Amino acid sequence: MIYLLLGFVMGVFFAHGTVAQAGSSHSLKFGPSGLGNGGTNPIDIPPNGGQIEYTYVSDGGVETNIGLVPGILVGGRMERGSWYMSLGGGLLVDAIGVGFGVYNGFGYVTGSGPGWHWNFEYKQSIAPDLEGGGFITPSAARVGIIWK
Repeated sequence: MIYLLLGFVMGVFFAHGTVAQAGSSHSLKFGPSGLGNGGTNPIDIPPNGGQIEYTYVSDGGVETNIGLVPGILVGGRMERGSWYMSLGGGLLVDAIGVGFGVYNGFGYVTGSGPGWHWNFEYKQSIAPDLEGGGFITPSAARVGIIWK
């Protein structure tokens, strides 16, 4: 039900002036991940594997995210100016286990045009645990660089 509401909000937010990603992009982001074990973890220096995520966005707005947390995800990205929202699904990972589920995210990219920019993003997801232990809800708040 929550994802139906998020889909509606995304539709309203991007109803006018929305464009798919204008050109492909690659980003590498770092930051704490919420593993479903009581809150987010502090950032380690250097970052551990659970705090790093790579994202590729195609010309058509298809987003592929690869990271230990929240997992391997594929979805659609919609932009409005420097802001964007994404919605999709994939293999999710947290402290309880793994599962196939859905995610949503929103973020901000500084600047416009080709080149290097800062990228700020938050992702939240939910999936039933494959081992039957309930639901997993990994999340991540990250900052990094993006090449557009």
